[in-house]
Amino acid sequence: MINLLSQEGRIVLRREYHKRIVCVGLAFLVTLESLGILFLSLSAFSVWTRTDAVGQVLKEAEARPVSREADQMTRTVKETNNKIKLLETGTSKHIHFTEIIKIILAQKSPEMSLAYIEMTKDNRIKLRGIALTRASLLNFVRGLNKESVFAEVISPISNLISSTDIDFSVDLILSSTSTNVK
Repeated sequence: MINLLSQEGRIVLRREYHKRIVCVGLAFLVTLESLGILFLSLSAFSVWTRTDAVGQVLKEAEARPVSREADQMTRTVKETNNKIKLLETGTSKHIHFTEIIKIILAQKSPEMSLAYIEMTKDNRIKLRGIALTRASLLNFVRGLNKESVFAEVISPISNLISSTDIDFSVDLILSSTSTNVK
């Protein structure tokens, strides 16, 4: 039947056909968009009501005495852990160099004089001095050996050659518990 129409009629019919296809496509898209908006709004409403319900249940659970006790216990545990951390950092052995000198001087007898005290980077202390007698030097070395601050006291055998007016040198190695010297 389209063959019976003139050329102008065919063009008008095609335009009318295209208009109808565009209208049907637009109507389909508008319907699809409207359905999408409807379903999304229903989903949003459902999520909103569930969130409200869950919030109410959560408030009721927090209001229970067991929940309060659990919160209190949690706070207590955190506070205790913080106190333990403070104690751990406070108990690490930091010894001041002046304390080491006091320990050395406490072991020194009046028959001795110290001329030189040096602390090296590898936590060694070098002592130089003069002892009037061999016995006073030996007592000094034994006293230093008894101190827990020192891991090892090194007194060369050459310190014991003479019996009076002894120029001595003693090396002290700090123990691992007192290596943090300030």
